[in-house]
Amino acid sequence: MDRTEEKLLVFSDMVLKDAAHKKQEILEKAEAARKEMVEAGELRLLKTAHDGIQDSLRAMGRASNEDVSRTILESKQALFTRREEIITAVFENVAARIAAFRKTPEYRDYFKRRIHEGFEALGQGEVQVLVDDEDRALAESLHAEIGRPYQGADAQDVLGGGCLFVNRTTGRMCDFSLQRQMEVERQTFLERYELSLEG
Repeated sequence: MDRTEEKLLVFSDMVLKDAAHKKQEILEKAEAARKEMVEAGELRLLKTAHDGIQDSLRAMGRASNEDVSRTILESKQALFTRREEIITAVFENVAARIAAFRKTPEYRDYFKRRIHEGFEALGQGEVQVLVDDEDRALAESLHAEIGRPYQGADAQDVLGGGCLFVNRTTGRMCDFSLQRQMEVERQTFLERYELSLEG
């Protein structure tokens, strides 16, 4: 072989080695770029998946909170309804007992005491005693026993027993009706047993 061929072979070998080296660098760079793109894609996919999971968790949390709130509200409404039923039953029983009491001889004495108390509370003047229809005959029968003139009248409202006094001279009024007394007792009952209807 001649020297030129030898040089040509050496040169060719160098060019091939250099080309192989550059090829290797290009392949390494391409592999690094591919890995970077794959990692970036994986990160995007992971972030999308994470965001989706977080959105789902928030939606489930909202739905769960709404369910809990709805259940609490329904429970409070059921409790409120039951409480009203109990209160109504208690005071219907009281009203029935009052109605029975109004038919007894003891009611006459009670009614008479209430009339005396009304006169004491209002003092002197032109007094009007208001009673409901059921007590009109009783009030008229007691009129002579009271020893003080007064004007009887039918009450516009249901008194449920007892009477309402109006002093026309002084403008003062006293409510000795059983209906008013029952309202006071109802309020006391609600406060005592912490059953306020405001919730």
